[in-house]
Amino acid sequence: ADALDCKEPACIVLDDLGMATEATVKAALRFVQCGDIGDRKLPAHVGLVALSNDVTHAAGVMGLMEPMKDRFHTIVHLEYCVADTVAYGMAKGWDVGVLAYLNNGSQTDGKTALPVFDWKPSRDLRRAGATPRGYEYASDWLKMGCDDRAVIEGCIGPGHATALLAFRALMKDLPDLFSIFADPENAAVPENPSARYLVATAIASKMDGGNFGQAVRYLNRMPKMLRILAVRDCRRAEVERTKLKIVKPDHRPLSTSRDYVTWTLSPDAKDLVGMS
Repeated sequence: ADALDCKEPACIVLDDLGMATEATVKAALRFVQCGDIGDRKLPAHVGLVALSNDVTHAAGVMGLMEPMKDRFHTIVHLEYCVADTVAYGMAKGWDVGVLAYLNNGSQTDGKTALPVFDWKPSRDLRRAGATPRGYEYASDWLKMGCDDRAVIEGCIGPGHATALLAFRALMKDLPDLFSIFADPENAAVPENPSARYLVATAIASKMDGGNFGQAVRYLNRMPKMLRILAVRDCRRAEVERTKLKIVKPDHRPLSTSRDYVTWTLSPDAKDLVGMS
C-alpha cells in the first residue's frame, strides 16, 4: 500500500522468492513485469528487486521458472566482502576481536572470501563453515562473556572458532585504549602483528571527530597498512551507522575534526582512495 502511493523513488524487495511455490510465482508474473495489483499499478519510480538462495544452498529452493527469471532485467550473484562486513559490524558494535580477526585474515584489497565466508551446505546438524551472519552471532555470544568453543563452533564452524578464540586470547596483553588516547606518543605498541590488528581495529571502533588526532598520532607508530585500515573502517562504520540510524547522541563526525581535514591531504589518505 505504501508503494502504490509513494511519491518518491523507492524499491520493493521480494525476499526469498526462490522458496515460493510454483503457484505463487505464476500469480506474481504480471506484478513483477507490469507492477499491476488488481486495478492498481505501481508508480514508474518504484522498482522491484528479488532475493534468493541458489538451488545448491540446501535452502529449499527448487529454482525459478524461466518466465519469472526473464521478467527481471538482470540477475546478479553477490559476493561477500570483508571490508563491508567489518564496516557493518563496527557500526553495530560487534566484538572487537571478531572484527580484527576478519581484517587480519583478509588480503589488503578487503575483498577476499576467506575467512568471512567459506560456508558449504551440509545435512549434518552443525555449521559447515563461516558466514557474516555467523560472525554476528559469534560476536553476540562473546560480548555476553561466553567464549565456549562448542558455542562459537556452532556459529562459524570448528576451524574458524579455534582460530578466532586463539586470536582473541591476545587481547589480554594489549595496551588499554584509554592510555592510547591519553598519551598516543608513549603508549605501548605491540610487537606481535596479530596484536597490532587488534589494537588498530579497537582504535577504529572508538575513533571519531573528537579523538581523531590522538588516534592518528598513535597509528602513525604502526605499519602503514594498519593505519589505512583503521581510518577506512572508521569512515565506513560512520556511514553505516548513519544509514542504520544508530548514531549515538554524543558522536562527533570525522568531518568536524581539524585533524581529520589535515589528514585527508596526507599520503595515507591518497593511498586509501586508491584502495577504495
